[in-house]
Amino acid sequence: MAQRLKTEVREHIEAAALACFAQTGLSGARMGDIAREAGISTGNIYRYVENKEALFYQVIDNQLVAEIRQMLWGRSETAITSPTGSYGDMLVLNPQQREFVTRHRLAVVIVLTRCEGTRHAGVFDELVTLLTRQAEAWAKKHGRGKLSPQRRKIVNLIYRHYLLKIADILLTHDTGDAIAVAMEQLLTYHLAGMGALLG
Repeated sequence: MAQRLKTEVREHIEAAALACFAQTGLSGARMGDIAREAGISTGNIYRYVENKEALFYQVIDNQLVAEIRQMLWGRSETAITSPTGSYGDMLVLNPQQREFVTRHRLAVVIVLTRCEGTRHAGVFDELVTLLTRQAEAWAKKHGRGKLSPQRRKIVNLIYRHYLLKIADILLTHDTGDAIAVAMEQLLTYHLAGMGALLG
């Protein structure tokens, strides 16, 4: 049997690392589990990466985190600035965003739920804050008034749950069609609640 090319082995290691980090995060993942998932020996994995932390930052690098952050928050400003823009317009993913989420689904899961103890640990809270501000801006622009501190806390809590549910969908669905259906169902549920809250 021909020996696998180095690039192929590296790709297997990175795919295995994403799968393991998505399940347990950096602290819970073990190099032995990643090696087993990649189909190589634990000793062999160290020919490709220095240690577990280096592997984490190899698969969850700063550029990818920036793209995930922008994709999850950087919706079209039309919903805020246009008098006819709906609240839902801020949350619906365009085809490019859907393709990105599907292609990087495990990385999105990691960034949202498995970054404890890493330099990306604050991204989740930052996204929740940004989404809350975006909802506030939409409500103000569309004559719904400024959110009271109590209502703002509720909106913040709703966004925390919303992002966690996105992560759960991406962890349990592995095809673009299945992800799209589940995300549409989540958005329908979310819009009903937020529509009533933002009134």
